[in-house]
Amino acid sequence: MKAKKREIFFLKYLPLSIVYVIIIVLSFQMINRSGNNDFTSYVLSSKALLKHTNPYETGSPFPYIYPLTLAFILLPFSYFPPTYLQIAWFFLTFSSSIKYLNLFSSFRKKKLINQYTGLA
Repeated sequence: MKAKKREIFFLKYLPLSIVYVIIIVLSFQMINRSGNNDFTSYVLSSKALLKHTNPYETGSPFPYIYPLTLAFILLPFSYFPPTYLQIAWFFLTFSSSIKYLNLFSSFRKKKLINQYTGLA
């Protein structure tokens, strides 16, 4: 009986584990190309505010197209090295996705998702 439970557990969580491994690998590749992602654009724009230059023209491959509110919020983080910020951003994103999946799972158990969306 224990072997059957292990098999069910393995089959249930294997796809999710594979997805998370892929996310981790892609995220570390993103960290290694620190100048070429959108998070770098956010930080460069906040650094531009500190230098009193245009935050919308930082020379980043990803132009900053958001309101200045985000750049002001990120001002304290502009003093840290970009690699540390990217690692923190990765863990924040990763933990948020885990929290979302747990929340989604609890809604499915309570049948709230099925009631409002028709999902089985």
